[in-house]
Amino acid sequence: MSYAVSPTQIVTAFDPENGCLRKWGHNQIDGIRGPGSPATQLGTDMHAQLERWYRSIGEVPPDNSDAGILAQQGLAERAKPRPISPLWPGPEFSFKFSVGPVDYKGTIDLPYVSTELDWPYRAGVCVVEDHKSTSNLKYAKTSADLEKDHQRVI
Repeated sequence: MSYAVSPTQIVTAFDPENGCLRKWGHNQIDGIRGPGSPATQLGTDMHAQLERWYRSIGEVPPDNSDAGILAQQGLAERAKPRPISPLWPGPEFSFKFSVGPVDYKGTIDLPYVSTELDWPYRAGVCVVEDHKSTSNLKYAKTSADLEKDHQRVI
């Protein structure tokens, strides 16, 4: 039997510092999952707030919950969203593809085709954004971290 892997699962299994194949196997093969943390739930809720905002083309703002406030902070630098390009199924969609013997899977938070407003991209470029959240900036990924991040590679 084969299993599709996500970028997060690759880190869970193979990260040099914290990776553990046994942990990945318990989770993905045996279906044994630990309880979610409050931080994980906050990130999930923040993603839902952002997805609702993008799907409504900016008409439904994030609410005043902790997740909504976190989402609002990330939106401070963003322009009001435009209608999603017909080339994409919309914000938050799943994908699956194979490269050789490995099947990959994941979810894309926000795909769009850039316009002249989307610096540093030239108009007509397919862009994929990944929402990131943290409850403490000391845990935030740096530009150097993101250059090596497994999600970026896939």
